[in-house]
Amino acid sequence: SPLGLPFKMAQAGVFLEHDQFNCSICLDVLKDPVTIPCGHSYCKSCIKNYWDQDDYLGIYGCPQCRQSFTPRPVLGRNTMLADVVEKLKKTGLHAWPTTEPTQAEAGDVECDVCSGAKNKAFKSCLVCLASFCQTHLQPHYESFAFQKHKLVSPSKKIQEQLCARHDKLLENSLAELRRVSQQRIEAREQELADLKQASQTLTLSAQSALEEIERVFTELVCSIERRRTEVTELIRNQERAAVNQTQTVIQELEQEISELRMRDGKLAELSHTEDHIAFLQNYKSVCSQPESAEVPSFTPKPDFSSVITAVSEFQALLEDVCQGGFVNISEKVSDVTILQSMTPKNDPEANRAFAPVFGMAAPVPFAINAREHQVLDRNCSLAGDAGSLKMDPKIEAFILKKFRRVSVSAVHQ
Repeated sequence: SPLGLPFKMAQAGVFLEHDQFNCSICLDVLKDPVTIPCGHSYCKSCIKNYWDQDDYLGIYGCPQCRQSFTPRPVLGRNTMLADVVEKLKKTGLHAWPTTEPTQAEAGDVECDVCSGAKNKAFKSCLVCLASFCQTHLQPHYESFAFQKHKLVSPSKKIQEQLCARHDKLLENSLAELRRVSQQRIEAREQELADLKQASQTLTLSAQSALEEIERVFTELVCSIERRRTEVTELIRNQERAAVNQTQTVIQELEQEISELRMRDGKLAELSHTEDHIAFLQNYKSVCSQPESAEVPSFTPKPDFSSVITAVSEFQALLEDVCQGGFVNISEKVSDVTILQSMTPKNDPEANRAFAPVFGMAAPVPFAINAREHQVLDRNCSLAGDAGSLKMDPKIEAFILKKFRRVSVSAVHQ
């Protein structure tokens, strides 16, 4: 059969959709597919680049289910999936329906191509914006011109899935939103990891600085203590030397005074003697003048007030130096920061991606009608002011439908 694999899979009752073979990272058809331990498949280069960003953490997660793996899983090529994708690329990504068309009944979606009696539609095409029965759907399976057409279950409201303002599929717009959202998540995760690393680096650096500062200030205290001991020893030595010199002179003076007193006593005794012979015999020895020691000049009231003044001046000088040094150190400490600015950053790419979907020319807060505040997950909720956005009614209905599904899923988790 010229249809090859799609036809054989249709015989087994399998109908393939394009999105089943899309990589959730690049949103394109799988290239060199690999399957990670949780069962999800990605392009080898996509998941490799995704995990390369988490190398420094040593924890590797699945972008879809967020399951973590340690150590980093080895990426092995999924040969079966690769063969299927390769053959589907060559033959088209839609399988051939094997049932015969049936006539449409009341309430059924009719084929837009059938003339006269309308057959029941088998599929609706989001590109053609029409519904087809099995017969008229055949070109979508046989011609490569329709290979990229998106086939969905038949719907009477096929036009509602197209944005009237931008003439683009809402699914495609959401895919673009998802791509931008995933890029933002990856960027924020990288910023978070970098911020944690910067915080850890700062903590380690602060500890190292504290240890070095403790060492330096301990040495400064020891140096001041040594100088205090030296000055104390200088004063004690000077005191001992001066006192010793003074004691020598005092002893000489006391000796001289004692001798003079003895001589004075002899003179007094001699002046009262009546023995002239004894007077003459002792007169010569008493009248001889003893040698007098020379007394050096001295300060009447010596003190160390000048030393105290010098120490006080040294203290003032040291305090001035310490104050200047402390100011310099304080400035250096204040310069060490992690966050330079807390001003919110504008993301032009994200604004461009979100604006077309909501019909906005400029970035505005993401909000919907106040009657629909849906819980998105366990930890965050969507809130908005009524009338804050004027969206296309079709887009609003489509998005609210998506949010209801997410909220129901969140409530049941």
